[in-house]
Amino acid sequence: MKLFKPIHRSIIFIFLLLIPYITYAEYNINIGMEDFKLTEASKKHKERGKRYSLGVTTGTLLARPSGLFYELNANIYKGDVDYTLLTPANPSKASASYDGSNIEGKLAFRINHFDIAGTFGYDTWTRTIKNIKTKTGKIIPKTKEKFTQPYVKLGVGFFHYLRHDRARFEIGYKRPFDVGKINDDLDLDLSSQGKDSVYAQYRYQSRYKWGLIIYSEKTHLRESNSVLINDQPVKQPENKTTAIGAKFTYRF
Repeated sequence: MKLFKPIHRSIIFIFLLLIPYITYAEYNINIGMEDFKLTEASKKHKERGKRYSLGVTTGTLLARPSGLFYELNANIYKGDVDYTLLTPANPSKASASYDGSNIEGKLAFRINHFDIAGTFGYDTWTRTIKNIKTKTGKIIPKTKEKFTQPYVKLGVGFFHYLRHDRARFEIGYKRPFDVGKINDDLDLDLSSQGKDSVYAQYRYQSRYKWGLIIYSEKTHLRESNSVLINDQPVKQPENKTTAIGAKFTYRF
């Protein structure tokens, strides 16, 4: 209990410091589309297609040229992509359905339009591979996989005015933590470690409440450890994903 009191006081003190920044927060809703691409290092497995998102944002990131700012984002996304497996013995094609959600919290400290921003995010999604058709015409039942991906970002940003409008560009470094993967059909638990990757985003907010976000984000995952199935090693290969998209936003 003695330890609780100083911690409790610290939380209250930090909250009081943030009150001036919370009071002028903006609230936005966004809808977007992205081109999603996944490629394994061996190039035997590829995915490509469109994913669509709907989300909400609150924060102060576009408030003014200097200060301490924050932003909270929550999104859900969905899409069907082409799934190609290029194994020499049994190449196959299918479609993969993505259903996921993403949350991010960002803090930025800005001086004279330039800022340093840190972000913590958590991504969780389900991929259902369906309509798998091999070269011989054989149809394989669908399989469902669940993924979780915590990550951090560290970037530099530039805030600027466009007459009466506001905009901000950010570019930086992304690092996923251990990424969990569970295959419901085979009861597999495969975890890959993240590798260094990059991201970039440009956000425009007009004085008429509408805005636009354009972004590019890459994620690089290492090969996972092997799991034995029927005395055969199974693992998640190294892969890279790229998402390039745009979101239309509306400020309340």
